[in-house]
Amino acid sequence: MVPSYVVASYVVASPVAGEGGAHAPVAAAPLLFAVFLVSAAAEEAGWTAYATDPLRRRLGALGAAVVLGAVWGVWHLVPLAQAGRSPAWTFLGTVAARVIMVWVYRGSGGNVPSAAVVFHAMLNVVPSLLPGYSADATVVACAALFTTLVAVPLGVRLLREPPCHGSGRARPAPICGSWRGRR
Repeated sequence: MVPSYVVASYVVASPVAGEGGAHAPVAAAPLLFAVFLVSAAAEEAGWTAYATDPLRRRLGALGAAVVLGAVWGVWHLVPLAQAGRSPAWTFLGTVAARVIMVWVYRGSGGNVPSAAVVFHAMLNVVPSLLPGYSADATVVACAALFTTLVAVPLGVRLLREPPCHGSGRARPAPICGSWRGRR
């Protein structure tokens, strides 16, 4: 899913943005994937494995996705600004990407955050291979909009799961504690 909408946004925006910019050679893709997989696994140990389920119980699936996406976006603002990237568009894309990731995690039954790790790694690999992807605000804005277009219908599906209210503890599995069997 990630390569298709990132490449689509690049194809749409490139004629407007122009050509050029730094990129990794395609032959570097396996090495990039390995490096980004390790870093994504470290981040997703917190975002998905640790924080998603407790937030989901309190805020529902969409609420958890938006809160985690906002925190994740703020987490990246300073490095993005230092790299000369557009923080506002990247923030929007980051929140939208987290909605997609929570939907993917939920679809996997919420058992293993590996789907989120691969998704996160691909969010870094694909743009690294596209010339000038992160150098031009038009391409970044287009990618954020494409990501949001993918995230909105998935977010609507996440609305079907309300938060678990009560003592702050999760309810039994069939009601709230598990995503198994829900799609």
